[in-house]
Amino acid sequence: IDAPELNENPKALRDAERSRRDLQAIFRAGARSRDFLRDLAPPGTDVVVEYDVQRTDPYGRRLAYLRLPDGRMLNETIVREGYAGLLTYPPNVRYVELLR
Repeated sequence: IDAPELNENPKALRDAERSRRDLQAIFRAGARSRDFLRDLAPPGTDVVVEYDVQRTDPYGRRLAYLRLPDGRMLNETIVREGYAGLLTYPPNVRYVELLR
C-alpha cells in the first residue's frame, strides 16, 4: 500500500506534481493516515506477518501483509478507509484483488 508522505522528499514532490495537490495537503493527509494506523494498531500491538513472493521491494522496504489480533488485514483496512492507496510490486500480488 502507499500512504501519503509526511515530509518533503522526492516522492512527495512527485506526488504533488502528479496529483496537483500542494505539499501541505499531502502532509496533512499523511498525518491523518499515520494517526489512523496508530489508533488501529498502537505501538506494541501483536500482528501476524505474512510475506508474498519477495520480502522487500527494489528500495529495500519490507513487503508484508499484516493481520490484526481480531483477524482483519491491516493493509486492507487502511486502503478501504481511504488512508492509503494500492501499490504493487509484482510478483507480489497475492491480495491485489482484495486491495483493489
